[in-house]
Amino acid sequence: METAVKNCPVEEKKKQEQLFDDADDKKNVINSLVNGSSSQLSMMLSIPEKVAEQEVGPEWIEPIKVACRNTEKYECGHSIGGVYCNRLLTQSYVEKILDLKRLKNLHSLTLSSCTLNEILQAISEKTTLTYLDLTNFRVMKNCSFNIGDVFNELVHLEHISITINKLTLNVPNCILNTCKKIRYLELPLCHNRKQPHISIKNWENLKNLEHLDIRWKITDDIAIQLVKYCKKLKYLNITGMSVDNIAFQELTKLENLECFKLGCISGFDDETMIEISNNCKKLKIFKIHLPFSLVDPIQPPSSPSSVINCLSKLQYLEQLILLGIDTNQFDEGSIIAIVNTCKTLTKLDISWSWNITETTLIALTNFESLKELKVTGIDNVTDNVISKLKGLKCFDCSNCKNITDAGVIQLINNCPDLENLNLRRTHITSDTIIGASEATKNRINNIILTIDVEWILRESFKSLNKSIWLALAINKSS
Repeated sequence: METAVKNCPVEEKKKQEQLFDDADDKKNVINSLVNGSSSQLSMMLSIPEKVAEQEVGPEWIEPIKVACRNTEKYECGHSIGGVYCNRLLTQSYVEKILDLKRLKNLHSLTLSSCTLNEILQAISEKTTLTYLDLTNFRVMKNCSFNIGDVFNELVHLEHISITINKLTLNVPNCILNTCKKIRYLELPLCHNRKQPHISIKNWENLKNLEHLDIRWKITDDIAIQLVKYCKKLKYLNITGMSVDNIAFQELTKLENLECFKLGCISGFDDETMIEISNNCKKLKIFKIHLPFSLVDPIQPPSSPSSVINCLSKLQYLEQLILLGIDTNQFDEGSIIAIVNTCKTLTKLDISWSWNITETTLIALTNFESLKELKVTGIDNVTDNVISKLKGLKCFDCSNCKNITDAGVIQLINNCPDLENLNLRRTHITSDTIIGASEATKNRINNIILTIDVEWILRESFKSLNKSIWLALAINKSS
């Protein structure tokens, strides 16, 4: 998620960098505390302060040990690494501040973006754990402990989040065949995209699964087994990899799904959407990347398919993401029918649907129940469209080349509760920042508008912005 940098005199980064200095200043105060007070204080110290503890007197060490024995939850995330250039997330610092043997009652452990070579065995011995988050963790090639063995004794785990990379391809099978109480499983692939070979020996282990987030290919056989054993599944995210149509149709039999996110479907046909609307009646969130071409070059259809219209049967739908709609293949009027029928729908994303007409886009402006709208990469998004939008909280029109400052400023004035506005890769100028500053400076709803713009405008943002209710988004992918 994007981070807002407010237009304030003291930047957050500078405040964070001061922590180390503050920790050194506090050592004398710490040494003067009695044991009872220091035990409680030790559990509230930041990471830099815990490092500084190593330099205080011996009367401080024992209270730390006592306090650590009662720790039930420990978190160390990459937000720290972002400030300190990962100084605190190297192996030496993790070892210094975290002795798992002392944490007798630990049930929740988060070590995201950490290097875990020497601590893996200690993690494997914490049989009290029910929650484990090792998102974006690292192991070096010289690691002597097999990452897969971490889960041999962790039979009580219910929540697991681990990023899979080329050195940890055996992890999914180890988890799936060992942990019998899993409810939440998140195993996204790292950027290398190499997929693990999945071989599940005991599907009964997944009978309590409610949340599954994976980015590797679902075969027909795996889809069949998921339907058979994972009847409690509510959240399924398999974006990032294409899915065969047979596997997809099988997955639509998961009748308790509330969130279903897909990538492209190979062999997509009208029956695919019909199965969704008939079987997944509890869906609140649905995402699909429609294939680039369904048209048979030998026998093209006489008219675009209206099959998307069947999604209007999903009466609980709150978020709909239909990426890459081609109006030569799909009737764009179906989009209006869905928004008009699904009264609970608050988010619509039709990004990269390059040939949707201005008429359809203007029709969407009539639905003030929509609070979030994404129209990335659509050429027909013009001032005539965005100036009519009302009631939005989030709007993304990045890569829309036919909007101007005037249209954007009118949009901001029409949407006083607007919180996020993505204007990257558009042709707006500094006039938008000046206009946004003027439009938001008298806000009385305590809502900050965060805008995302090109770097050339970022440089002048601080001097142009006079509103405390206007902030600049930092896009990590920039």
